Amino acid sequence: MHQAGMSAPELQKELFGASGRRYFVDFWWAEHGLIGEFDGRDKYRNPLFLRGRTPEQALLDEKDREDDLRAAGHGMVRWGWDVARSPNRLALRLARAGLRQGRPQR
Repeated sequence: MHQAGMSAPELQKELFGASGRRYFVDFWWAEHGLIGEFDGRDKYRNPLFLRGRTPEQALLDEKDREDDLRAAGHGMVRWGWDVARSPNRLALRLARAGLRQGRPQR
């Protein structure tokens, strides 16, 4: 994000969904009401992260979490390693989600 010229987010920020449920999000830009989530594949494959759930249930749980956070008025943007490795692609992804501070570097 720094290399992309974007503003620094808060990390592992506690937020609440419309249901009142508490969540910790990877990245939070309060001035934009934007949540950023980095999604590695291990979340849906590694038994340590699955905690007894099937990959399908882990995906459905994540979708429910995102719906709850969006219903509370938070924006959401996600990316994986393919985007994270490229400052320009990350800047573009964040800008499309509404993060307008800073500029992508070439």
